[in-house]
Amino acid sequence: MVFEFIRQLTCNFSAIEKYIPEKGTILDVGCGHGILSDFLVEKSPAREVLGIDPSAKKIALAKKKFRNSHNPTFRKAYLSEIKGKFTAVILVDVLYLLPPREKLKMLKVAKKLLAKNGKLILVINGKEPRWIFNILQIQEKIMTQFLKITHTDYDKVYFEDTKEALTLIKKSGLIVERMENITSFLPYPHVLFVAKSR
Repeated sequence: MVFEFIRQLTCNFSAIEKYIPEKGTILDVGCGHGILSDFLVEKSPAREVLGIDPSAKKIALAKKKFRNSHNPTFRKAYLSEIKGKFTAVILVDVLYLLPPREKLKMLKVAKKLLAKNGKLILVINGKEPRWIFNILQIQEKIMTQFLKITHTDYDKVYFEDTKEALTLIKKSGLIVERMENITSFLPYPHVLFVAKSR
């Protein structure tokens, strides 16, 4: 699928994967077509990955693509509907779809789902260089509002910068262990945060 190919060019999965525990239960929030979920299992089959997304269409496509595998698994759901404890909760390019008050709610729910010593892996879009970010804003407006390929419950997108993300993480009761800029084949900047409970 073209979208899946482009997704891997714009987001460096390897740079994210190295911070995710090699075994345990992993929750991939906003998993879309399941590309990252599958990548995580390929790199370490000891990971038990559950991918969730509010888009019924994307979950149906993920289930169809990986129907011959018991891992990863996929479920149409919002994060607030998930029960249990996870070794890691991953949010890659998700927060920008939520207004500020909902971003904080999501991070607080993610914190509650973390097992003892569990990790939150958060990846946001970087805002520099500015010309790339301007292109990204246009692209996401098309994806969310016109083509409706990316699911959102709101009428616009809400990109946060690194400072805002750090503030949200701290307000949610998490401690940032690591923060770094990651790059991909195409020049789409991302900022990765690794956090844990206080």
